[in-house]
Amino acid sequence: MLNLYVYLDLNKHIKSRFYYPKIDFIANSKTNTQNTNFQFTNLQNYEVIIPNIEKSAHSSSIVDIGDKLMVVYFAGSKEGARDVKIYQAFINKNKVSDKNSVDINDADNTNGVAEILGEPKSILDSKMLSLLSGKFIKNLGNPVVFRDLNNKIHFFVVGVSLGGWATSKIYQLEFNENLNSLIYKGELQLGAMANFSHLIRTLPVLLQNGGFILPYYHELARKYSLVAFFDSNAKYIYSKKINNLNNLLQPSVALLDPKNCLVFFRNYKEGKALIQECSNSGDFWKKPSTSNLFNYGSSSVLISFMNEDRNNILLIHNDGKTATNDNARSSISLYYLKNKETNEFIHLINLDKDKEEVSYPSAIIDESYLHITYTNDRKNIKYKAISLESINKLIKELQ
Repeated sequence: MLNLYVYLDLNKHIKSRFYYPKIDFIANSKTNTQNTNFQFTNLQNYEVIIPNIEKSAHSSSIVDIGDKLMVVYFAGSKEGARDVKIYQAFINKNKVSDKNSVDINDADNTNGVAEILGEPKSILDSKMLSLLSGKFIKNLGNPVVFRDLNNKIHFFVVGVSLGGWATSKIYQLEFNENLNSLIYKGELQLGAMANFSHLIRTLPVLLQNGGFILPYYHELARKYSLVAFFDSNAKYIYSKKINNLNNLLQPSVALLDPKNCLVFFRNYKEGKALIQECSNSGDFWKKPSTSNLFNYGSSSVLISFMNEDRNNILLIHNDGKTATNDNARSSISLYYLKNKETNEFIHLINLDKDKEEVSYPSAIIDESYLHITYTNDRKNIKYKAISLESINKLIKELQ
């Protein structure tokens, strides 16, 4: 049977391993290394709420651009509305105010408040993308931004012309050097028969040759996950369906080493969360297996880093559903993969709770911090940073 999602040109496909750097922590002397109480107030961390002039905000993506972070997200009257725009905000990585000097609702849960650089601004709307693409587009969503090994900042976004998300397409753009405008690259041609119902949510993984692999998913009918391969010029090469299961959305990929990776999925229907492993830098995929966690139809994010010759896999995951609370998105936590053989995750810390919705996280790691953004009650985007030194200490306590 023909696999409609494999378009491999052997003359163009250059094999390359994953780009997987080892991170050496820069210790933060303010971290309390003596306290073994795993409360958030005992960790070195800071946060800020990104201002939002729109009624609603959702689905952020974060990228490190040196001394600051850039965050993109969609905002408008509501998800799927024609007035939705993609916004851009900048956060200063090097300036943190004391929590007592800044008015913030949950200051007790943080050591400091990050600085927003200027006001968030709109960088793309449906009319602009219609003009760039030459096609009618009625609404936008799920922006993804990242930097490749050539220091180019890429931008992908979902656009809908008719109906809802199940008829969407993925559009590829990139930022100019000043990060103040977008350059249109084209519509991704991902379907052999009909190029629609493709969406993105999570960050790609980089390849040593300068290319990257972008996770995406097909939402119409069977709902399944795929990965798209790009060369060092950010040109799409081919796609691969990574398993034969249905009802698995929003795959999030984390690297185990330069050849192997893990994927965590969002379940379309509630049930045990699944993990899948890849080898040969994304060429081969094992069958998915169950983890000890449940997924209740919410996007989760895997992220990995090496330290002291130990690979650490972290998961940001909604865990609000309990016997007395049916809202899984009311709480979001950081987990650690303790045992890869049994897919056992253990809870490290709660990031946010007792909310209507804290969801759709995006995360990156630098030499000092885990940087996270997520939807905060659909009203705005919240940013939180946790020192890797603190995280590493919690992991060691649980070994």
